[in-house]
Amino acid sequence: MTGVFDVAQALGGIIDRMRAWAFIRDFAAAGDEPLTEDDGTPAAKLARLEAALGCTLPSALRQVYTLLGAGSGLLANQDPLLPPAEMFVHDECGGVLVFRSEDQGRGFWGVRLRDLDRDDPPVLVRARHGWVPFLDRVSPWPASSSYGEALFGGGGRLYNACELQTGTCLGQCLTVPIERRLTPSRPSSNPTAPPVPWPTAAIRSGSVRGSARNTSSAA
Repeated sequence: MTGVFDVAQALGGIIDRMRAWAFIRDFAAAGDEPLTEDDGTPAAKLARLEAALGCTLPSALRQVYTLLGAGSGLLANQDPLLPPAEMFVHDECGGVLVFRSEDQGRGFWGVRLRDLDRDDPPVLVRARHGWVPFLDRVSPWPASSSYGEALFGGGGRLYNACELQTGTCLGQCLTVPIERRLTPSRPSSNPTAPPVPWPTAAIRSGSVRGSARNTSSAA
């Protein structure tokens, strides 16, 4: 992909699953690492997973794994998409199929077993408050999370969790220039916190490199 990929505009145009998958492909291509067939989980492997778990994956979740479930890196920095072999059923809430984990195992995302027969079921998140609603569908999640995950890549250039000293101007801490724009809000994993509007910019080709497989390269 060449030119500019406007994240805010693209996210605002996600109205169905096909638009969500298109965003993922375009976002990966904007980082000069377009998705290939090798990034997806083969159907035979997903079938073996379903047999082992004793359940059938919802259509939307199966499509996520078919698109990037083999470790593309787009969802692998902070709160990674679990490899199929690491998916498991949590026994609370009548059973929750967990497909995503916080990198230190302090939080999980999943779909209730009773919702697995729905094509695009709601997503729950489990943190210190237990399981709570996160999104009303699976399909918007990888799109809204991919650019958040990108902040944790790039060799530390895009994200810094250090404590600011009193009187520090936030603009002085930025290592890359950004345009002050807001993407559509996404829910926080903390149920007591308001939705998170991500400040972002139009991404020029190559500027998100390092958010996926090669986190040490410079843009």
